[in-house]
Amino acid sequence: MLGDYKPITITPIQTIQRLESKLQHNENRWNIIRDWAGVDDQSGAVVMKTRTFLLNENQETVGELNGLQNEVGFDRLKVGTLLAPNVVSYGATDKDLYVNFASGDDEAATNTIDTPYRSIARCLQEIPHYNNGKIRIFFQSNGTEIVEIKGVHGSGSVEFFMQGYTLDGMFHLEGSTNIIRIQNGTLNFLGTNQYGVIKAYRCAYVHIENMKIFGRGVTDTIVTIHDRSYCYIKNSLLQDAIHHLMIAQFGGFIVNEENVGSNARFGVFAWLGGVVAGSGTCPTGTTTPIRADKGGEIRGTLTPYAGDTGQPPPPAPPTVLTFPVLQGRSYRSGGVTGWRSEKLVYQGEWSGYGLHRGLWMFGNNPSASVTGKEIKRIRFYCTRLSKGGNSGSVPFYFRYHSYLDANSLPSGAPALSSLAVTASFSWGQGKWVDLSHPDFLTAFRNGTAKGIGLFLNNRSSSYYGIFDAPGTLEITY
Repeated sequence: MLGDYKPITITPIQTIQRLESKLQHNENRWNIIRDWAGVDDQSGAVVMKTRTFLLNENQETVGELNGLQNEVGFDRLKVGTLLAPNVVSYGATDKDLYVNFASGDDEAATNTIDTPYRSIARCLQEIPHYNNGKIRIFFQSNGTEIVEIKGVHGSGSVEFFMQGYTLDGMFHLEGSTNIIRIQNGTLNFLGTNQYGVIKAYRCAYVHIENMKIFGRGVTDTIVTIHDRSYCYIKNSLLQDAIHHLMIAQFGGFIVNEENVGSNARFGVFAWLGGVVAGSGTCPTGTTTPIRADKGGEIRGTLTPYAGDTGQPPPPAPPTVLTFPVLQGRSYRSGGVTGWRSEKLVYQGEWSGYGLHRGLWMFGNNPSASVTGKEIKRIRFYCTRLSKGGNSGSVPFYFRYHSYLDANSLPSGAPALSSLAVTASFSWGQGKWVDLSHPDFLTAFRNGTAKGIGLFLNNRSSSYYGIFDAPGTLEITY
């Protein structure tokens, strides 16, 4: 016998054709992947071109992700909320924000009356560049801060309700069409710019009411309004300046209503096209109570205040010093080990290429200036780059170190403090980080701390990010 008989089954031609079609389809898919990834047909190596195309039904390109040139292109793009430092943001929502300079937290997840921020700067980050809403900022304590509002446009307003508290600092207002209101508190001059405790450049409407504003005899002017800014001042005290208590110049316009003040050469000054108008009492001057010069105008009936203001100045404010970053460096260990050549500041690890310790260095200036001082507050302004790691919010661990500059760095891994203050940053985000933890204050007071660094002993890519080297350290004592 020849063995068991097994008949031969003939595969229909249609089945063969379907198989050929499927193989051809898979080959086409592979060709697409090969072209996108950059597969070398001879060696089989994959070299990522990092270019992805989005095609419409006509096989025409309507979108491209191009990693070679760090570009993304789309024919049309729709998003709900776009977060980008170089794109003007829009908002029309009214917000109430709260600031407590003593017990607030700038990293609070939400801002409420019970969970306030610690700085006005953090509150201002909640305001879109084009704002049609009413933003109200309520003080919950006395504090120290130089407030800067620049380029806030739209039909909305930014309103400061000081609620009887004292701010050691100043307001610098520039290029804004929002209404800006400052009311019901005391402002005690602290700053390096001598031309106004409140100064406005190219601002559509500034409203000052029920304020006590002191220049401490060290600033040239209490309220400076110029470059076509408009300001309404009502029921306020302007006191103790070198030259002017209020000045309108270069097209600035002030409306005065029932204000008082003294202790400056000029009470009211309109100069170089500036206008001061209004009625009632106005601040007076020791040389000339009211003066217009070089095309300035006084309109209405102003009466220099002749009585005693009866307002003693508040205590002298603390000293605030700022120090720019001189150098940024980063060290990595494991995978690739050693100091990076780029002068950037890294945290974390990406794809096994080494765990980073990043340093900002300031030379000897901070330590020489504040050693032995009763330090009250430390803040650091820095900016995360728009590349490296997850684009969304990533936690970063700020520590202090003892290195002055690159010449003082060790050959191996640098040492950083065991204590860390955590703050989260997204791509392109720059902000102040409050480092006023008792350990930081003590380390800078006794001279141990010389600079700021980043480090977390965790190799997860969730903690990876890159910061630009420039930054500013601010110390208040």
